[in-house]
Amino acid sequence: MIFGESAGAASVSCHVVSQLGIEDPPFSRAAMQSGGFQNWAAKSMAAAEVDFTQLMQALWCSDVECLRGKPAEELLYYSQALYPPATQDSWDSSRWSPVVDGDFLTGHPAELLRNGSVADVPILLGTNKDEGVSFQSYSHTGLDPYPPNHDMNKTAFTNWAIRNFGSEALPKIVKLYPVPSHYVDFYHAAESIIGDYMMTCPNRRFARWHSDDTPNSTFVYSFDETPGHNQKEPTGVFHGAEIRFVFFDGVELDNWDEKALSESMVRYWTNFASSGDPNYRQGEEGHASVLVPWKPFENNQSYAQLELPTIIPRGALKQVQCDFWDSMPYLFR
Repeated sequence: MIFGESAGAASVSCHVVSQLGIEDPPFSRAAMQSGGFQNWAAKSMAAAEVDFTQLMQALWCSDVECLRGKPAEELLYYSQALYPPATQDSWDSSRWSPVVDGDFLTGHPAELLRNGSVADVPILLGTNKDEGVSFQSYSHTGLDPYPPNHDMNKTAFTNWAIRNFGSEALPKIVKLYPVPSHYVDFYHAAESIIGDYMMTCPNRRFARWHSDDTPNSTFVYSFDETPGHNQKEPTGVFHGAEIRFVFFDGVELDNWDEKALSESMVRYWTNFASSGDPNYRQGEEGHASVLVPWKPFENNQSYAQLELPTIIPRGALKQVQCDFWDSMPYLFR
């Protein structure tokens, strides 16, 4: 099995759709935590060439051999220091993402997945409840000069929503993310919007495409457990919060309840790595028993909510919100 989180998940999605190994992939399962197939998982050759030229100019180089002769520290410094970068990190793009080169990638990973050009392997993918809090400082085009903050009032929220999603979308956004009937303040509403637009709803879209092409081999989760030491912090179930649970990190896990949840997740992930199914099947070696069955994603729903006090089988993850975001433009770059 290959698996990764965030940029690692994006890398996994690139391997899953790479035409170099699609007929005989060198892996049998793929798991993607918060990042597979996202807009920022890859970029065009034209965008990459602009970034490459900019980096060469910053290092006073005229060819690849010159770049190869530079110290790693210098390459790293200038790759991060270019300003303004040709490709900015944003909700929809990453400065140094993999490139659609016509060889390893013949198209954007999400486009290839949608067209069914994908390795015939089971996939496990999911997101965290509060992904947006880790990306609040960004927008569609780069850093947001006026990002959401805890003092955000209705006027600031309205301006932020219009700036990022347009005035026509505003009435629907206000209805889907109501303050204070559902969200305690406008900051948390904005954080949820970012997470849904950037992670949760695209993840549902990708699961639909994969399950349509390969039924009963797509497993979706939503990690909703706020780490114990973070209960009173504003970051909630932040991007990457699930990692300590997947690896049973005894130092990071806060209490025995968290360790119990972690043990269950380790069993799911281990079973999936062993067979392509996170569930224990009686009589089969190499499987660990699980308390709650994890149904495959089908009929555009079915997912596992990973949270204390118990893991819960669910259906229709944020259906109304995700139906709305599915209707919005989602351009592959």
